[in-house]
Amino acid sequence: MILFHIVSVIGLFYSSWDWLWLTLVGVILFRHIGGEIGAHRYFAHRSFKAKSWAHKFMAICGIFIYQGTQFPWVAFHRYHHEKADTVKDPHSPHNISPFDVWFTNWRQEIYEHRLYADLVKDTFLKLLHRNYLIIVVPPLVLTALIDWRIPVFFFALPSIITLHTGGLVNTIGHMWGYRNFETSDKSTNNTLGQWLSGFTGSMLHNN
Repeated sequence: MILFHIVSVIGLFYSSWDWLWLTLVGVILFRHIGGEIGAHRYFAHRSFKAKSWAHKFMAICGIFIYQGTQFPWVAFHRYHHEKADTVKDPHSPHNISPFDVWFTNWRQEIYEHRLYADLVKDTFLKLLHRNYLIIVVPPLVLTALIDWRIPVFFFALPSIITLHTGGLVNTIGHMWGYRNFETSDKSTNNTLGQWLSGFTGSMLHNN
């Protein structure tokens, strides 16, 4: 992720910003479809049902966030909801520093099989998990051989945007804003955060 930050800064300074259209496509595919709709609402919360092709498409898009496969993501997120803002929450800004929350320096001990046991039964997700690096690294190399700006704007920048919008949600979404419901956690809704996170609904954290 540090390398992604470095090459993204280089790309923004030493190439035309016209390439940002490619970043927009990457954000839609990887962050919105793979991350917010797929990993979050579909795989973690089972908020809706999907056809087989959509299930696989969301799974593939999700791993190109470059933050691992659905297994650890779902495990952390489900545990977060179980223990939200308690001392056992792996990424509550009330328990660890906002910096650690933002940059995913989370407590690792909650990576329990029970939290993603339903996903392990999925042969396609297991295939992605076992071959993660084999799947996500070659596209970086192959597109760089065509033009170095392609992996920077299509893969690196969307990955960074996903990291920082996630950090925004996990910190500000549990610290500042308004509350529609009195829940046991400290979740909030934040209008500015909703703008900054791309209107995906993730900053309406207390709805």
